[in-house]
Amino acid sequence: MRPAGYGRLWRMSRSRNFLPLAGFLVSLLAFVSYFAFFARFPVTRDIPWAAWLLFVLGLALVGAECKGNRCSSPASSTPGQAGDIARPAEFLIDPSGTVRWRDLTEDYRVRARPETVLAVFDGLAR
Repeated sequence: MRPAGYGRLWRMSRSRNFLPLAGFLVSLLAFVSYFAFFARFPVTRDIPWAAWLLFVLGLALVGAECKGNRCSSPASSTPGQAGDIARPAEFLIDPSGTVRWRDLTEDYRVRARPETVLAVFDGLAR
């Protein structure tokens, strides 16, 4: 028996992020094309300006996907916004699907001690 709202929790909208992939592929093309093509000509051999332009295009494609807090560092984002990272959490759930105990922390380095979880489990079993 699954708890109420179980299916809703696992349905997530999928969005494809083709811009970062395209940026990576263009940057890879810039690297390979210098040795395969641009190194043959004196104009592009000494100063690889054409390869640099391809690298800039690749970085622009990767950067085009970074909007707002989506690509910001987790430390600079405020909790509850798009840039928030996952935090460690421990839950004790009974067979009917009811959450009986939870432990959420703000710091990813802090975890509940095993002794604490076992003590709470023993307290709930009574």
